[in-house]
Amino acid sequence: MKLAAAVNGGELTRTDADGRRWLLFRVFAADTSGYPVLIDRVEEMLADAGISEDQYILSGEPYLQGKLFDYILKVLFILPPVAILLLLAVFRIRIGSAKATVFSMIPAVVGGVLTLGGVCWIAGEISIMTALVPVFVIVLGSADGLHVTSHVMDRLKNGESLQQAVVSTMRAVGVPIILTSLTTTAGFLSMLLIRNEAIQVMGLAAGTGILIAGAVTWLLLPAVLIRQKRLSVPALEKSDGGHTEGRIASALFRLQGWPAVLITIVVIGASVPGLMMLKSDFSMLDVYKKNTAVRSSIDRTAVILGGSMPVMVMYDSDHPLDAEMLPAIRELDRLAAANGIQSAGNLYVIAEQALKMKKGIPALPENQTFLNTAATLMMRENPEAVSRLYNLKEKKGRAVFLLPDLSDE
Repeated sequence: MKLAAAVNGGELTRTDADGRRWLLFRVFAADTSGYPVLIDRVEEMLADAGISEDQYILSGEPYLQGKLFDYILKVLFILPPVAILLLLAVFRIRIGSAKATVFSMIPAVVGGVLTLGGVCWIAGEISIMTALVPVFVIVLGSADGLHVTSHVMDRLKNGESLQQAVVSTMRAVGVPIILTSLTTTAGFLSMLLIRNEAIQVMGLAAGTGILIAGAVTWLLLPAVLIRQKRLSVPALEKSDGGHTEGRIASALFRLQGWPAVLITIVVIGASVPGLMMLKSDFSMLDVYKKNTAVRSSIDRTAVILGGSMPVMVMYDSDHPLDAEMLPAIRELDRLAAANGIQSAGNLYVIAEQALKMKKGIPALPENQTFLNTAATLMMRENPEAVSRLYNLKEKKGRAVFLLPDLSDE
């Protein structure tokens, strides 16, 4: 890790709206896989120096990625267990047997675990989107398990043997399970049409998980149920529950045909105004709630630097500093400044500022030999900074800008 004074727009300090003056530093991390550890080390270093949390602000890609990793862990260790506990409570009330309730959750849990493991194995990483997949699979995939188990329990109450109950249940709900699994999978796979890699991976993973849960419901769950000793059937309470269910079933039956078509048309028509108001303004910064330390840091950084939403412009370049690219980069910076967008760095700006400070030369000359020499010196003095803005193997560079806000325009 290297800590260096950051030169943004030729200034080492910035003054916010409250008149507080901030000194800017940039941390260059060589190991991109250790961002959470890096953030902890920086915070420990500041604490050891006696600097309180209200006296500094951390921001940037490594900081956001490190905090995002913490959020992903919280999602994985909190949401799926909470979802399982809530479903177990609801299913226990519906089925009336704790043992049968556990069996009904087998497809969802197996589907969620296999899907998350498959994502880790194939993709090699988990994003904030794919971390939500187990929740989708557990909640949606558990419905089929509940249908099978509750039907089996109902047939046991009617005096059927366990084998008869399982066989008659699969004959009754087997085809609907296949249809619901396929339609739910198709719904998630439709996310592949969205031009966002994270959402596409989430849709593919969730669809696969629902298919796995459906297959487990069809193949594994009946085999598990049929090999159990007779499941305990709770005593039936004499109440008007049957009358209530009968009234509900009769009301739903009367909605078949034209009433159902009319209700569908009304619902679709009512949704049209809402569809017209949909916006595509989305930023990964929206993942962080406004009351979190990360979002507070982002907002304060935006006030100090004039923006906090990083946008990267990628470009092909044969050299780290290319004479043919220099006019285009200057024009890009000019356009950004004219629209109130803060340049967060590119090699040309850094080299030009260094040249102005050390040699008094106001601008980079459009001379390839001179630019090659300048790039060599930059790579010798700070290779991490250069590697973050230019990829030598792929011969691609990037310019980073900080937007004050995000909109379609």
